[in-house]
Amino acid sequence: MILDILEEQDKYVLLLAKLLEQHNNELLTDAHICETLGISRFRMEHYLEELGHVLSEKEVSFNKKGEALYRKLTMGDIECLKNVLVTRSKKFKLLHYIIEGNSSIRKFARDEFLSLSQAYRKRRELNTFFEEEFGLVIDGMKIRGGSELHIRNTLLTIYFFYCSGFPSPFSKKIRTYAMNIEGFLLTNLALRLTRTSREKLELFLCLHYSRVHTDNVLNSEESGYIQSIALIETSYFEELNHYVAKEVSDTKELYFLDTFLFFNIFKTGMPLQLGEISTQLMDQFATIFTKYIKNKTLFSDEIKQKLALLISNWFIFTSEATSFIDEFQINYFSEMYPAFHAIAFDFVDTTCRHLQNRQVSNTQLVKYYYDLIFMLIETVPITEIEQPIKVCIDFSHGESYNSFIEKNILFYKDLNIEVQRYNDMNTDLYLTDNFQSTLRAKQIVWRDPPTPNDWSYFADVVLELKRDKLEKE
Repeated sequence: MILDILEEQDKYVLLLAKLLEQHNNELLTDAHICETLGISRFRMEHYLEELGHVLSEKEVSFNKKGEALYRKLTMGDIECLKNVLVTRSKKFKLLHYIIEGNSSIRKFARDEFLSLSQAYRKRRELNTFFEEEFGLVIDGMKIRGGSELHIRNTLLTIYFFYCSGFPSPFSKKIRTYAMNIEGFLLTNLALRLTRTSREKLELFLCLHYSRVHTDNVLNSEESGYIQSIALIETSYFEELNHYVAKEVSDTKELYFLDTFLFFNIFKTGMPLQLGEISTQLMDQFATIFTKYIKNKTLFSDEIKQKLALLISNWFIFTSEATSFIDEFQINYFSEMYPAFHAIAFDFVDTTCRHLQNRQVSNTQLVKYYYDLIFMLIETVPITEIEQPIKVCIDFSHGESYNSFIEKNILFYKDLNIEVQRYNDMNTDLYLTDNFQSTLRAKQIVWRDPPTPNDWSYFADVVLELKRDKLEKE
């Protein structure tokens, strides 16, 4: 796992913190902690003590029943802890030392106050991490075993996971290079970037500079592979390339930079010529799309453009999934967006398990699923592919109370609800405080203003009605 670049003790400190955060509002016992993490009570207490040192005011104690007592941990706490732990990891420091072009393990040992044997052991541990997690090796003071493109994608995965949102670990010279390019994009090309996009861009630029200036450049075969996936129009980046050429003059590296900006920053508004592999996947997706959505006109140019960007990005800037990899949430989308779920799941399951003779991990497949489901939700109107659930609101408290209920129902707009004020033959659900014995529609009776549990039941009923309608179609 990506946490293996941390020191062994720190990995368990982070896993323990994650477990505490997941059980903020639930009962958590010392026995469950030990069983889940596979550790003894002695080690658990040691890790908890260390966690308290790093995160102040987050001490954990146990009552006589062994139940954990602690202040709630937030994801912000977890992110801060993760960054603290990686910055003190000797393995990560060695990785960064290598990326910066240093070649002396002896100097690293002196700088980090390690014996030479300890430094060699850290290099072996770092090599094991890279070999098991990414199929790469640490050979001397070099990263080898794969294409330069794979190495860069791997490094961006690691650095974005641990360093995004925190001070950059790169030297002032490299940070200045990245900030200058970012400033050029913002000023000369009138770009506006979110903080997350800016963080990813800065890390990409720092790594790009570091690899090029340590003579780790893309070869012609790798550059040709990128162009075989998708060919972009570089004239859009001519002014930028002229500016960057002061530091990076290799035309293959300039094209690589342009490609990253195209797929991750600009994304739309520029022509893109897809290669054979990408075109085949586009065609397969179109077939699956029309299998579940009969209206072929809904497979719009907007979908084609966004899908082309997604697929090309999967091939060129392949990174290990570290977020949006929870399979449990797939059930939510299967209920809320059954047609979109069917399309995304079918495509990922039948088409994406093997891409270019490479077996794709389950976590990566889940990420692909989320990429597709969000793209479909954004581009295809839900009202075009399924009938709305018609809900009639009719309370004896009067028009103002009916309006209050309607405003609350608007929070459930993803359920594709159409509100009615008068019941008719098409009404699916009747909300009232006055039960109607002769009404055919499903009824929910609320004598008092609805509680959170009432709204939860309302959502469950709507989902049940949606399933019934889909089964009848």
